[in-house]
Amino acid sequence: EVVETLKRFHEDSPRASGMELSDLNSRCAPMLAAAAFQQLLRALVDGRRIAVSGSTASIARHMASGNPEDDRIWQGVEPALREAGLNGLLVADLASASGVVESTLSNFLHRKARTGDVVRVTPNRFYLRRTIEQFAAIALEIAARSPSKRFTVAGFRDHSGVGRGRVVEVLECMDRLRITKRVGDARIVNEESLRKLVSEGQLPV
Repeated sequence: EVVETLKRFHEDSPRASGMELSDLNSRCAPMLAAAAFQQLLRALVDGRRIAVSGSTASIARHMASGNPEDDRIWQGVEPALREAGLNGLLVADLASASGVVESTLSNFLHRKARTGDVVRVTPNRFYLRRTIEQFAAIALEIAARSPSKRFTVAGFRDHSGVGRGRVVEVLECMDRLRITKRVGDARIVNEESLRKLVSEGQLPV
């Protein structure tokens, strides 16, 4: 029922990247508790039948149909984000670098985040998914060197070469994605979530 509902949603709204999870739950299984519905979604994600990014779900590999304006913006944004690397760019700086009006760019990036091509770290900072993968790989490397399999903000900052404030934003983002988990003053890596992000290109449910 979930898959069929998503198929109908994409047919009716081909430009939408995905359906809100709350709407999907109410349409497909209104009597099912949220936790149980999340388990169902995880099973479908594991079976590669659907993809979940943030608060939306879609048929696996579905991409919102593009339009010339979005394609033009992406052609300017993607290289700029790639060149910025781990340091990233604020939306305002990215707008200047890509020649796109800031409000238009912000709207575009929030929509693009639903496809998984970019990840929203803060409302004003987005990274390419592959850059988040790089950050996750750094976390995994540092944790692997530690007997406790944990790493600190300071260690992550020193290894990545990124300033502390930005590092905290990135780590809090990875916590939300369940790639990392804070334990006291340190963090551990959720290798299962990291595997899904890297091998399947999917953000964790």
